Amino acid sequence: MIRLPLEAMISTLDPAAAQDAVSRRLTGQLFDTLVDWDPAAATPTLVPELLATPPTLDAGGTTLRLQLRVGDDARRFTADPCLAGDDSAKLGRPVKASDVAASLLRHADPGIAGAWELLAGRIVGLDAWRDAAPGERAPLPEGIAIDDTAGTITLRLTRPQPELPAILASPQLAIVPPECVAYYDGRDDAHPPFARHPVGSGPYRLDRGASELPRAAVLIARDDGPRPPMPGPAAARCPTIPGVPRIILEHPASPEAALRLFQAGEIATLAPGQAHFAEVIEAGAPIPGAVPADTQLTKSPVLSTTLLVFRMDDPELGQSADPAVDAEHRARRQAIAAAFDDRRYHQVIRNGAWGEPASQVVPRVLLDPGAAAPLHPSAGPGRPPPPPAAADAPRRELRYATTTGPAAQQEAAILREALRPLGYDLVVTHDDAYLYKILSGQARAQLFSLRFDADYPDPASFLDPFVCQSPGSYTGYCSPRFDAVHARFARTPAGPERDALAIELERILGDDVPVRPIDTPELWTLSRGWLGEVVRHPITGLRAELLCPLPARDASR
Repeated sequence: MIRLPLEAMISTLDPAAAQDAVSRRLTGQLFDTLVDWDPAAATPTLVPELLATPPTLDAGGTTLRLQLRVGDDARRFTADPCLAGDDSAKLGRPVKASDVAASLLRHADPGIAGAWELLAGRIVGLDAWRDAAPGERAPLPEGIAIDDTAGTITLRLTRPQPELPAILASPQLAIVPPECVAYYDGRDDAHPPFARHPVGSGPYRLDRGASELPRAAVLIARDDGPRPPMPGPAAARCPTIPGVPRIILEHPASPEAALRLFQAGEIATLAPGQAHFAEVIEAGAPIPGAVPADTQLTKSPVLSTTLLVFRMDDPELGQSADPAVDAEHRARRQAIAAAFDDRRYHQVIRNGAWGEPASQVVPRVLLDPGAAAPLHPSAGPGRPPPPPAAADAPRRELRYATTTGPAAQQEAAILREALRPLGYDLVVTHDDAYLYKILSGQARAQLFSLRFDADYPDPASFLDPFVCQSPGSYTGYCSPRFDAVHARFARTPAGPERDALAIELERILGDDVPVRPIDTPELWTLSRGWLGEVVRHPITGLRAELLCPLPARDASR
């Protein structure tokens, strides 16, 4: 048994509702997705999980075929009274094509806070099926066909979508047994909500009696069917997944408490935050005496980008139909972007360590620009500082919105000092709901801070929000030039040609400056040496199922 910390309380164990990293990390242990990310690959690479083979697109790119594992190779939902079929309550049952269809259709239910934005507009007839009254819906939209006997699912797409296989690896699109969702509806103690009584096909099952939701969850390795082989060197010690029979994941009372628990040997890993980073790490290594002697440090890229965002419909900074005004506003955005002090930001906010300056929106782990010139000339190190405003120039106010807390206050102070020489006085609003209020029109901000996390590891996840009328837009940016290149990008299969189009899209954003990339953060994880290799999922974080303690450690502790 090992204990691992969680950075927040557990909000749900239903993958469809798992909007936060902690919930996704846990549901990733309890449920499987159709495809997953290869833990041994240097760059994100898809491998089949519930599927027997990788998804295949037809020549036109508009039909996606999925083949599930069948027979003895099929993944099975863990045994539970909710499962339909002979002996399923004792033995579990195989995952079927109809489970895949039902799981995708759950996100089309407006009553579920699911991942509809990942599927909207992608599958023929799915949007219309969602808009229809429940009593008037066909069993399946016209774009979904299934064969439970053969284990096949066919998706007819509204347009070519080379990124869709990556989207299907999202933890929120994990496959669930529909009869268990209906059975565990919260009507009484014997039928708690599915979000607290999950039934999945993943490597672990929830020990409901020992768990203390929402603070702690206890996971037990499944022993009711064959499990996949452990990848990499750990396979010699742990032949199959998972490698640890029992894991306790719990949210400590505070970051300070988490640090002290790690120092005392009570938890096996720790990702130190800003407040305690310098107490345990110096010059890129653990500080001797500040942590247990066998502590090791792992650095992993995080698929997110920290951005300074401009509201492109703002009358003083945004886009304009008048070419002269539009050019003037673009120059203002470029000057503001160039003035931002990268070095001070990384020293103060990232402790000079756990972030890399960014000159592009898409993290480099997904897209290497392969060019000496920065994609965003107004961002990144080495750019010339903008000239100060004339002494007699009138001063301007800029409205800036961000979250609450010390880090947000420090970031605002850095921005305020950087813009003062340009003649701008920053008016700051601290509000944890600032983004919702800005996008809903309840508040005005010309600039705001945003950490944009990928829903799936693909450049499109970062570039799609800049298309005109994109439902995921946070800038209000609209450029026919960007849209034309993006249309070609969306039709092009993964490979060098598609990467080149992504680079061109990055350069357009660099010219227009709807956002100013600040950095791409890293996760620095301290872990005990006896724990062995620590592997991180590109979205959910620590892959608990791949932990395999070294033989010298007493695994019962």
